[in-house]
Amino acid sequence: MMRYITRHGQISQDAEYLGDFTYPKDDKPLSPLGREQARMLGLRLKKLGFSGVILSSPFRRALETATIIAEQVGVCVTPFKGVHEWFGSERAVQSTDWLSIDEIKAQYQHVNPDAELEYPWWPKEAEPIEQCHERVFEAVDLAEKLYPNEEILFVGHGASVYALIKKYGIKIQEGRTMFNCSLSCIDPDDENAISIFADNEHLSEDQITNNKQTKKEWEQERAKQK
Repeated sequence: MMRYITRHGQISQDAEYLGDFTYPKDDKPLSPLGREQARMLGLRLKKLGFSGVILSSPFRRALETATIIAEQVGVCVTPFKGVHEWFGSERAVQSTDWLSIDEIKAQYQHVNPDAELEYPWWPKEAEPIEQCHERVFEAVDLAEKLYPNEEILFVGHGASVYALIKKYGIKIQEGRTMFNCSLSCIDPDDENAISIFADNEHLSEDQITNNKQTKKEWEQERAKQK
């Protein structure tokens, strides 16, 4: 069965919410472009006939991405522990911005009504990147146990998406990165299947971003680092 992997859409910048003291700075929602990126990915998945399960990080930007996709393909979103962002600092661990399952169900449409989510779902202390990858690997093992006969779309973040791609053995292509709402996929049951890494054919050039960076800016920065 196909396994699809995507990174959330472009996030909002702080300047868009100046004066709004309820704005969750540690758990930013999507920008207008980020919502359009998610819609375009949803349309692509609809054309591909996706009708499986969507497993999303409990972060707002991932949940918003997942619910916009869910609107297009007509399935539910299940918040899923383990595929969330890397908690590399104590400040992030101590933040009060993170949502409970009840808050998620109240704020987002298309959430699986039977979904459960341990709270707190984030680590008690800052985690090394290796630990982040390990808990993503564990999340994949659980997902495969729960949904062996269904297609899965994982909606995550830079670090967790990298770990998902590594776990499924998707070949990373030189000169490409996991832009917002890019699509990677593989059928792990098919030994002859060709994997896809960070494909953006559903987005126009001016819609491709690495959060606040445009594709062109990312390419220019990468060229300077060589």
